[in-house]
Amino acid sequence: MKKLLILIVLPVLLLIVKVPAHAEQTQNDTDLIELQAKASGGDAQAQFELGQVYWAGVGVQKDSAKAAHLFRDAADRGHAEAQFTLSYMYLQGDGVPQNLEAAAEWDRKAAEQGLAEAEVTLASKYRTGSGVQKDYVEATKWDRKAAEKGFVDGELLLGVDYCSGRGVERDCAEGITWLVKAADRGNPAAQRNLAIAYYNGDGVVRDIVQSSMWLQLAAKDGDSEAMTLLHVVDSSLTSKQLEEAKRRAIKWKAAPNGNRE
Repeated sequence: MKKLLILIVLPVLLLIVKVPAHAEQTQNDTDLIELQAKASGGDAQAQFELGQVYWAGVGVQKDSAKAAHLFRDAADRGHAEAQFTLSYMYLQGDGVPQNLEAAAEWDRKAAEQGLAEAEVTLASKYRTGSGVQKDYVEATKWDRKAAEKGFVDGELLLGVDYCSGRGVERDCAEGITWLVKAADRGNPAAQRNLAIAYYNGDGVVRDIVQSSMWLQLAAKDGDSEAMTLLHVVDSSLTSKQLEEAKRRAIKWKAAPNGNRE
């Protein structure tokens, strides 16, 4: 049986800047003055929100340096989202000099407060050695913390950890359990990796029809690697198997979350 010649690919984890509702509504001088007053008074949430306003340039001139200063004030007061955002700014050199060690340290502070986004990002830093010494065991530890919170990227990454055997004893059957959780929530990378496992019979009974089903779902969500693999897998299916794979994909899409198989 020929296996798919592809490595399980980890997703690139990027911080998506979300301008808070308050920032979007800060369109007049009165709103901005009130927010500035709270921030000047040491309100960490106000400092974070005002930092978002200046970082995004909502109702004010965009000023990353001023945003970083506000995020630092909030981060020093223990605001986890500010710590995580400041980590990203140090990583990118946006508003502050680029400093990978500082990025990792602020990421750690946020992760230690239980912010799932920071946990998987810190895991990624340990996996790649960005600002810290490369340590797959430590990476898996943080992936697990995020996964056990139900954070979809954590579920995906912990599944990959188990199937690759990096940071934990290889156990693809356990990895499949976590990949299914993420795949059932519509994560394309998890769906693609699950498809590979089904095609190869790794951790599951080999089922190329099920492999095609997961690749169809991932491809429909724009996963380019899934699109490429789908051509490979479908070329080995009979017309009857291909129809069955399409039927399963339609059934999966129609099923409510939590009732998918």
